Amino acid sequence: MQNEQWLRREKMSSLVHKKFHSDNDWVASAIDQRTGENVSVRSIQAWLIHPNRRSSRNCPEWVIKALEDYLKDPKNEELIRVRRDRHEESFHKMKTPLEISDQIQSSMSVDIVTRQIEEEACNHTKWQEEFS
Repeated sequence: MQNEQWLRREKMSSLVHKKFHSDNDWVASAIDQRTGENVSVRSIQAWLIHPNRRSSRNCPEWVIKALEDYLKDPKNEELIRVRRDRHEESFHKMKTPLEISDQIQSSMSVDIVTRQIEEEACNHTKWQEEFS
C-alpha cells in the first residue's frame, strides 16, 4: 500500500510539473472540470509534499485519472498547446527581479507552508511545556 501511495505521489508530481507547468490553479480547475469536485490548491500541495512532512496527504487515484483524462480530451488540446507555448516563451525571456521572486515563491510554496506549519506546531508544543 505504501509503495502504491508513493507511486501516485510521483505520478501526480510528474503531471503537475511536466504537463501543467507547476500551475496548481490550472490543476485544480482541470480536476473540477473532469469530476465536478472542487479541489483546493492547498490539497494539491498536500498531495505533492514529501510523505514524512506533517501536512502531507495521500493523493487519491481518481485525481490522477481525472488529470490524465483532462490531458487526453481533444476539447482541451488548444488550451494545453497555448499554455505550453506560453510557458516555453516565458522560460526563454529575460525576467525582472519581481518575476523571478514570484516564480520562486510559486515553486516553493509547498515547502514554505510546510515549514510554517511545522514551526507553529513546535512553538505550540514549547508553549504547552512552558505552561504545564
